[in-house]
Amino acid sequence: MGSIAGMLNFDREKRVDEHIIKRMSSVMKHRGSDYEGLYINNNLGFGVNCLYLSDNVQQPVYNEDKSICVVVDGEIWNYIDVKELVVKKGHDVFTNSSAEIIAHLYEEFGEDCVVKLEGAFAFALWDNKQKKLLLARDHAGQKPLYYLLDDKKIVFGSELKSILECDGIVPEVSMEALDVFLTYSYIPSHYCILKGIKKLEAGCFLVCSNGKTAVSEYWDFRYGAPEQSESYCAEHLYELIKKSVQTRLSRVQNVPFGAFLSGGTDSSTIVGMLSTILDRPLKTFVVGFKEEAFCEFPYARIVAEHFGTEHHEVEVTTAMALSMLPDFVWHYDEPFADFSAIPTYYGSKITREYVKAVFTGDAPDQLLGGSGHHLKEQIRRKHLPIPDFLRTTIIAALVHNIPLDIVDKNNLDRIKKLIKMEAYPLEREYGIRGAYFTEDVKHELYMNDLRKSQEIACALKVSEGFFRKTTAKDALDKIF
Repeated sequence: MGSIAGMLNFDREKRVDEHIIKRMSSVMKHRGSDYEGLYINNNLGFGVNCLYLSDNVQQPVYNEDKSICVVVDGEIWNYIDVKELVVKKGHDVFTNSSAEIIAHLYEEFGEDCVVKLEGAFAFALWDNKQKKLLLARDHAGQKPLYYLLDDKKIVFGSELKSILECDGIVPEVSMEALDVFLTYSYIPSHYCILKGIKKLEAGCFLVCSNGKTAVSEYWDFRYGAPEQSESYCAEHLYELIKKSVQTRLSRVQNVPFGAFLSGGTDSSTIVGMLSTILDRPLKTFVVGFKEEAFCEFPYARIVAEHFGTEHHEVEVTTAMALSMLPDFVWHYDEPFADFSAIPTYYGSKITREYVKAVFTGDAPDQLLGGSGHHLKEQIRRKHLPIPDFLRTTIIAALVHNIPLDIVDKNNLDRIKKLIKMEAYPLEREYGIRGAYFTEDVKHELYMNDLRKSQEIACALKVSEGFFRKTTAKDALDKIF
């Protein structure tokens, strides 16, 4: 973990203020407490905070003639392969820093260097010969990167608060982003809670040169692989997980590390894989509550005992949860309503007392079809195979007067709501089903001026956009 921040003035005669870059970087010191670096080159400035895991190299890092400067937040998991590639191209690699191999890779492939990287990263690169700034974010968007662009400059940072450290920036809430938040309980990557500030989206890079800026997508998840047998897929998945764990282990093995363990499929799989690779007990951590319905202690204990881990349990009380809310708001920058962030916060805080890096398991529910959306679609296919043209005509007419915000007081209400959902095509129904506040309810909440605002559009278009973008043909695959 770490952070990056920076500024590029389009007027080459306007030198970047070093004190501003320091402020932008210092406000994110919590992301990397081992080292703070700075790079000022006339109208360009970088700041970086480092948390040493695979190396103790001080950033920024340069190529051989120092014409290219790189700062990076994160790790390149295929570091060994990329290092071999640049060495064959004639480059000298003096460290095991992710930043150094990015510099050399850029020398060989330019902006396309990002295509050859695998990892969790956000980096900034300055090409002093071409006077070009390159920002890039990893394939899945694990590392954040915000930026503000106007006619005089571009400013960027790993966190929103970093950009607000710049002089002359007055924060103003984006009502469009707030509207989307009330629907989905988070703000998707192509929105930001503050006007004028954007997120560089996952799998994208930004190039800024001669006052012109362009964002390009270098990767997106694509369907199209031929169907294989279940046994083949299971074996192939196992090998992919094993390789994934091994590559990450190679980058953190020089520091104390552990793993989160909830007892679910995702974390249990990672813990199991690590336990088969390591020759010593793995440190595992679980966060629980006094309320049994929300406590994962029993499940985590079963897995911990099975693999013989050095297990630690952290119980979070209501008082603890309430006391951390100010810190929570400060760290997240944008509205976020997933209560799982509370145990994650305390888990990370306690874990840091024992280890410096921690393995987690994310997204198996989506990857393996384990969420309620997947189950519901499978049930509908089997028991209620209604063609789309019937949904949008006959059923839509029958349920027109049933409100979407109906309260589930009894089974009849739930049946009404279920039938109402069947009136929509999948891409809209998916958004409605996951909505915290429906369009009708938000309309009642908003004042007249906001209802008429041009900023407010139908938030359901967000989920519809995701469905349109996917290359999947099958409805169940689209949900994945």
